[in-house]
Amino acid sequence: MGLFESCPLFLFTSIVLAVLWQLGSIIPHVAGSEHGGNETDRLALLAFKTEIKSDPFGSLNSWNQSLHFCQWTGVTCGRRHQRVIMLNLDDRKLAGPISPHIGNLSFLRKLQLSNNSLSHEIPQEIGRLKRLQILFLHHNSVNGEIPANISGCLGLMGLNFSRNSLVGKIPVELGSLPKLKYLYIDRNNLTGSVPPTLGNLSSLIVFVAEVNNISGSIPDVLGGLTNLEVFGLGGNRLVGRIPLSIFNLSSLKTFNMVWNQIQGSLPSYLGNTLPNLQDFAVGRNLFTGYIPDSLSNASKLEKLEMGSNKFTGKIPSLEKLNDLWWLSFADNYIGAGEADDLDFLSSLTNATYLSILDLGYNNLGGMLTESIGNLSSYLSKLVLARNKISGIIPSGMRKLVNLQNFQLFANQFTGNIPIDLWNLQKLSIVNIAGNRLSGNIPSSLENFTMLYTLYLDENNFHGSIPPSMGKCQRLEVLSFGANNLTGTIPQELATLSSLLYLNLSQNQLTGSVPLEVGNLNNLEQLDVSENMLSGQIPSTLGMYKGILDQGDKVVAVKVLNLQFRGASKSFIAECNALRSIRHRNLVKILTACSSIDYNGNDFKALVYEFMVNGSLEKWLHPNENENEVTRFLPKVAYESGNQSSSIGVKGSIGYAAPEQVASIADSNLFQQQDNDLNQSSASRQKIEECLISIFKAGLACSEELPRNRPAINEVLTQLDTIKTLFLEVLEEQCDPD
Repeated sequence: MGLFESCPLFLFTSIVLAVLWQLGSIIPHVAGSEHGGNETDRLALLAFKTEIKSDPFGSLNSWNQSLHFCQWTGVTCGRRHQRVIMLNLDDRKLAGPISPHIGNLSFLRKLQLSNNSLSHEIPQEIGRLKRLQILFLHHNSVNGEIPANISGCLGLMGLNFSRNSLVGKIPVELGSLPKLKYLYIDRNNLTGSVPPTLGNLSSLIVFVAEVNNISGSIPDVLGGLTNLEVFGLGGNRLVGRIPLSIFNLSSLKTFNMVWNQIQGSLPSYLGNTLPNLQDFAVGRNLFTGYIPDSLSNASKLEKLEMGSNKFTGKIPSLEKLNDLWWLSFADNYIGAGEADDLDFLSSLTNATYLSILDLGYNNLGGMLTESIGNLSSYLSKLVLARNKISGIIPSGMRKLVNLQNFQLFANQFTGNIPIDLWNLQKLSIVNIAGNRLSGNIPSSLENFTMLYTLYLDENNFHGSIPPSMGKCQRLEVLSFGANNLTGTIPQELATLSSLLYLNLSQNQLTGSVPLEVGNLNNLEQLDVSENMLSGQIPSTLGMYKGILDQGDKVVAVKVLNLQFRGASKSFIAECNALRSIRHRNLVKILTACSSIDYNGNDFKALVYEFMVNGSLEKWLHPNENENEVTRFLPKVAYESGNQSSSIGVKGSIGYAAPEQVASIADSNLFQQQDNDLNQSSASRQKIEECLISIFKAGLACSEELPRNRPAINEVLTQLDTIKTLFLEVLEEQCDPD
């Protein structure tokens, strides 16, 4: 029997296939372009390209008729249907709005447009993408609200809208995304509270909403997110207490709640219930109570940041934290000024990668032992300032070969500084002022080629200032005030061209101020008062106390250094600004001088009322609070718009009295450059808080009685801390990583 007779089904199938083969050559592809594929997807992509206003890398040049759209840059199609399943245009510097036609890519699974300059609102049409799994728009300039109908993307697993300019509330509808694992909405302008509906996201692994304006309290239901590993709400306006259920999320690795107003205490069992914790940051809140003894049981901890709260008691042993590299308990009420307050330090020798240790501004007593040298050789920052620590500085510190930032100021240390300390050549910041240290200032300081800040004031150092200091060419701040130094001021100091602040006051120095000091063009303050100096003060230095009207009126005179480029323009700009500004907290300007000095050189100066003892208090209304200062900031700082003016931190409006501190803070603190920075209102709030802190420091320096004023090294360290916080805000806005 033949094959066809025995297999009729085979015969039928062969005939059908032959017919279909012939028909295929005459029947057009439905909805297909000349290259095949889906016309809807092609048109949607072209509509996306049309909205792009800038494409500096030419990433979309291939999007034309010469190639099938599945071969266009950034486009990936599925093999079966030739439909677009992924659009990845990360890091292309594309600018322009996102076309609403993106919602026509109905097979799209991944939309990645991060690290561009895309703007306008997120199109509502994205909510039609039922197959979408990944939506990354971070690091753009997208504004408007988060579309509530994104909840229609039921397959969404990852959503990243961080570092944009989004406003409005977190949509409650996000709680309807059953597969969502990663939610990043940090560094925007979001307001409102954390919606309790997020407690429905049982698959959620990462929730980061840092640096916004989110208020209210943390919902209890978030304690049911048993898969949560990263929980970040730092830099908001949260209040209340952290629900105890949060501390039972054993999967947690990162917990960041810094810069809020959260209260309450931490549970004693915290380290037992969070065994996977790696990063625990609750600094700058209102926490009280003790540091949990169980913390050491969270043995995977790498960063522990609990500074600027109201914690009390002693620091427990941390012997199991072998991976710890950052530890800060600064600015609390820890310790009782007792001998055993520092016993925990020996437990840190197991932390072989410890790099930052900040315990400043507490009540820690006791003495540093030689075991301090057994801390990690990676230690780069050691701050024990403003405590009650006594004894000598251990010679074992010579082992900390990578130490860069060393601050022991405002303690009760005695004796000589170990000679080996001066061999730590990576030191860049040294502040050991306000102690009872003695001995000579060693000439070996010349080895500190990285040094830019050195405070030795308010001790009992004697001898002369070593001329070798002139080799520390990076020095910006040098303070030897309030010691027992003798001899002359070395001319070598005048070679420190980077010097901003030089304090040699309250010593027994003789001779004259080297005239070469007048060539230090960056110098903002020189204090050589209360010595036995004679001769002339270089005329290029800026702030003087003078007398007018036959001795009847004491004034402060700010002399402009006309060697600076643009100084004349600065003088004009400052006069114009002073003419239009009136405020009860500002020192009154009496007149301006523009003339020629006895050598025939241009002379320009501003004359202010002199404030006795630098007191601003009588200018303030009773019960005035920091909001008055805050309301003043926009007028002076943000609306001036003239960067050549010397208005701002360096003196002029509300000048710092001659015998007091002149600010070392960067004048950029008072400039808001919206064209360069994508600042969220939360970031602006942080900057404003930094500015308020600066003014608070200034007011503290202006107390009528000298004994009530803080030491100058303390104030400058506070300003340095404020500056660090400010730069962190800028880094959050500017860092592309």
